[in-house]
Amino acid sequence: RSRRRARGPRRLRRRGAHTRVRPPMLAKLRENSRSVIIWVLFGIIIAFFIISFGPQAGHDQFACGGRAPFAAEVAGREISLDSWRFVMNALGFGGGSGKRNRARRAKETAMDRLIERELFAQFAESLGYRLSDRLVDERIAAGKILVVGSPLPGRRIYFDADGAFDYDALKRFAAQLGLTSAARFRDEQRRELLAELGRQQIAQGVRVSPEEVETRYRLDNDTVAFDFVQFDPRAYEQRLALSPEQVRAFLAARADEVKRRYDLDAALYKGVKPQVRVRILFTAREHPPASGDAGPVDPTLDPAHARIAAARARIEAGEPFERVAAEISEDEHTKYRGGDLGWRPAASVVPDQAVTDAIAKLAEGQLSDIITTDRGFYLVRVDGRREGDLSFDDVKLDIAERLAREYHAREAARADAEKALAEAKASGKPLRELFPADGDDEDGPKTGAVVRRAGPVVLAADPPVPAPAGAQADTAAPALEVVRPADVPAPKVQTARGVKRGPVIAGANNTPYLGRSPELAAALFSDWEPNTLADRVFEVDGRFVVVEFKERTKPDMEAFASQRPRLTEAMRRERARRAVDDWALARCREVANAGDILVNTELVTYNDPDTGDPLPVTYKLCSQGLPGL
Repeated sequence: RSRRRARGPRRLRRRGAHTRVRPPMLAKLRENSRSVIIWVLFGIIIAFFIISFGPQAGHDQFACGGRAPFAAEVAGREISLDSWRFVMNALGFGGGSGKRNRARRAKETAMDRLIERELFAQFAESLGYRLSDRLVDERIAAGKILVVGSPLPGRRIYFDADGAFDYDALKRFAAQLGLTSAARFRDEQRRELLAELGRQQIAQGVRVSPEEVETRYRLDNDTVAFDFVQFDPRAYEQRLALSPEQVRAFLAARADEVKRRYDLDAALYKGVKPQVRVRILFTAREHPPASGDAGPVDPTLDPAHARIAAARARIEAGEPFERVAAEISEDEHTKYRGGDLGWRPAASVVPDQAVTDAIAKLAEGQLSDIITTDRGFYLVRVDGRREGDLSFDDVKLDIAERLAREYHAREAARADAEKALAEAKASGKPLRELFPADGDDEDGPKTGAVVRRAGPVVLAADPPVPAPAGAQADTAAPALEVVRPADVPAPKVQTARGVKRGPVIAGANNTPYLGRSPELAAALFSDWEPNTLADRVFEVDGRFVVVEFKERTKPDMEAFASQRPRLTEAMRRERARRAVDDWALARCREVANAGDILVNTELVTYNDPDTGDPLPVTYKLCSQGLPGL
């Protein structure tokens, strides 16, 4: 007895201050674990499982045809619903329902993450890795945890204020992730650690050579700076007004081109739902409607109402709607086209429902009363209605007008860019002086520009459908006299700095972004003197650009020598990430093509928010890209 008393305190000292001693009651339960009562309880449990899961059990009890519910099966290994909840909660998706989660593809993303984790974990196991409970527990106790492949600071989550491990806090954290116990959290950590080992094995095989690092440094640090002015055909088209005679002239000159476009878009003209062609005149409120307890505001007292009332009186007196809209309307999208909004679905002409409702009651050619909305005031005239199958003769003038607008806007922008370059060369002045950025140089040219659009939210006309790839231009089409917009604001000079080699032309951090132009990319890194103009106009993503070279910065190879180790490691990490991502996608497709991935489709199904009925499943294996891709 004295010997036992001597040994007891020493054992407690070895356990440490934070060690929990097993209660005597728990020890007694363990000693009596083979009692008759325990065996009876085991017998009841076994009988329940035989009844529930035996051949006689109905297969409609579970979502997976008689099997216990699971999230997925990858190469013969099931992924539990606990793992599904763990990932959904870790990603912040919760239950995954709701419009926002559907827009974010929450369920699809979680399933991809689970499958990716399992693929990497199985890869690690194939290399002989096994993780004991003790090893996983030690990492958890040290605060080193992984959640969906990302490390989290466990010490901040389940350690107390004194920096000691808090088991109850760990259980609460596990519950937040949808897990029923700390033991289930340990299981998830085991799979997370195995997956991380798999990633590390792939990443460790990546190497970069000194030559690759030096080449990357030279490319990243060989940059140019230049000023430029761009002439955007879209700005010209916005302000371009074509008369019916000009549209018919284009149709006569380019009839084959118009017919080809109709044939290309033939499906768009079959079974057309009701459409209207509308002209609008808009004035914006100067005094918005009152809210709260301020009481209603009489809209007729707003100056904008007086302007539109005067405009309506002019139209009623016989003045053309088009002319009054071009003068009075404050909608930048349509005023230069006489208020023409083009063909619109009759059920949603503009975002203001009051306007759409008023249009539905108008006959063709009828002028509306003043329509009051929260944004302002409208006048509307319906110029046409159509629906059903539309023949070429029904729409040829509409197509001709659209193509004519594109043609004249493009050619006018090109001509203005060529003229600006010629004038800059002749004057010897820099672009910054000819096209000042602040726009207050009254002596500068007033041709082409990029327009900052303003006014109410009114949908712009439908964009033209591009010609099919490989389509041949109509080289035999006769030249047309270019119709120019009456007033396009002057362009403003911009500066691009830190531009690197490549087909995409953009400044540092993609500001400003010009677009793709192999010709301009080659010219920027050719031999040129600072502060000189390029000898031609460049077309960049449909815009015409005049360029003035400013300076070129060459790489500092002495600085490179000191930075080489850091750059080498950064390049290796970047390449390792790509290698891991590529492996994950390739392996997923390999296993999926072999039919070895099974997904519980109920988990990736959304319900209709109105009816509650399940929507069709859109999830596809390995299609949306695994994490990091």
